[in-house]
Amino acid sequence: MKTTAKLISGSFISWITGLRHTEPLDISSIKILKDKIEKHFFNDINHAIFNEEHVDLQHLYIDGSKFEANANKYTWVWKKATEKFRYKLYEKITAEIEEINAEIAWSGVQITINSEYVPDYLNEIVEQLVHLWELDTSTFVYGSGKRKSKEQRHYEHLTTFCQKLQEYIQKN
Repeated sequence: MKTTAKLISGSFISWITGLRHTEPLDISSIKILKDKIEKHFFNDINHAIFNEEHVDLQHLYIDGSKFEANANKYTWVWKKATEKFRYKLYEKITAEIEEINAEIAWSGVQITINSEYVPDYLNEIVEQLVHLWELDTSTFVYGSGKRKSKEQRHYEHLTTFCQKLQEYIQKN
């Protein structure tokens, strides 16, 4: 027994399918016809939006907000958060430099404290400290049960801060 659905017939189907005479359609034909209708409808709507309204394809507009196709992920969504974390990082760097200044006061060397820092400045500080403390990075200790020296701890903190600053600069 073949199930025939006499659901769709008439002039509308004739117009969509391009046929002059329509016969009762079975369920598989209705599914094919539905896909064809949706495709035509979607294409017509897109044509009207893109050509008649002059909307470009490089941006997505939702509720009046503009989203760029190749936008940097930190430009608008995370901008406030990254700026907040960057300023907190500046405070951590300042505290680290103050601690280092207290430890190297015996040498007469003083690291300048700023309100903002750049990675190149931190790299320069690290190089100067390696030279001043005569550090050999290959002798650094890692793992549980081993204590890091103050110099190694400062070295690792400053290099980590430098990497974070580079990330923030790159993403903004």
